[in-house]
Amino acid sequence: MKKFFKHFSSLLVLTLLIQLVLPVSNLAYATDTDEPIYQENLNTNDLQYTLENDESLLENDYSSIENPIEQPNARLVSFFLRAYVKAAIEEKMGEEIEKRIGDQVKEKVIPQMQDAAEKAAKDYGYSDFVGAKKSGSTVNQGEHIFEVLGPNGNPVLKGHVNINPSRNTTTWHWHTKEDNFEWHHGQIQLKHNSLPKKWGD
Repeated sequence: MKKFFKHFSSLLVLTLLIQLVLPVSNLAYATDTDEPIYQENLNTNDLQYTLENDESLLENDYSSIENPIEQPNARLVSFFLRAYVKAAIEEKMGEEIEKRIGDQVKEKVIPQMQDAAEKAAKDYGYSDFVGAKKSGSTVNQGEHIFEVLGPNGNPVLKGHVNINPSRNTTTWHWHTKEDNFEWHHGQIQLKHNSLPKKWGD
């Protein structure tokens, strides 16, 4: 009888250990490391708080690095910027427009605008992000989608979208500080059925 309880307790302990270990190991393989994980409803305060309060960023002396975006927090800034750009574009479209062209935008527009935002932050530094609402509580009805602000609080990249008068073609583009915001970069043109009159509905 003692052998039975000894084997039974060993089996029980092994089962409990497997239950504890498997969920953690499954999570480790649940995401591809090449694919960033995005979280909705992030705001710039989340990034600022993390950068100010993550003591692991202060463990080494990185003062010799000229551009602050190249310091260890660059990956964190990149993560948040990609999430902000995606959220701003989705907010600009709103539910109605996203139903009609959301798949095209996710495939063709969002990745390019995310890359442009990352490059601007790397080249000029980063201090804040302005989304589709820019000022106030309603989505801007003009071209504006988002702005990436540099360390001095001035824009270093502006994400925009134009729509033609018949509302069946949108042109997604961005402007950079590099050319004083004169040129349209990207010029991603999407053709579609006529869209609703209002952005963000």
